[in-house]
Amino acid sequence: MSIPTTMRPLSDREIEVLKHVAAGLSNKRIARVFSKGEQTVKNHITSIMRKMNADDRTRAVVLAIHLHIIDLEEVVALGDSFVSLPCTGASV
Repeated sequence: MSIPTTMRPLSDREIEVLKHVAAGLSNKRIARVFSKGEQTVKNHITSIMRKMNADDRTRAVVLAIHLHIIDLEEVVALGDSFVSLPCTGASV
């Protein structure tokens, strides 16, 4: 895996969004968590991918875990907290 040698730091909000991406939440679900629009979440994810030189959200998550930007155990716990919540619509 090629790790970027230089990377612009992520904002606190971008890190929080990335944790939710890593937990498997859709953009729509993340938007509901933060009471923001889905386009705002998409903008954050685009910014994250640009800063991390990642081609997709999965690569951004893998890099963030590898670089200790996000903690895998924290992500698992976060994901577990959403398992029991009802979700409206087909997208989770």
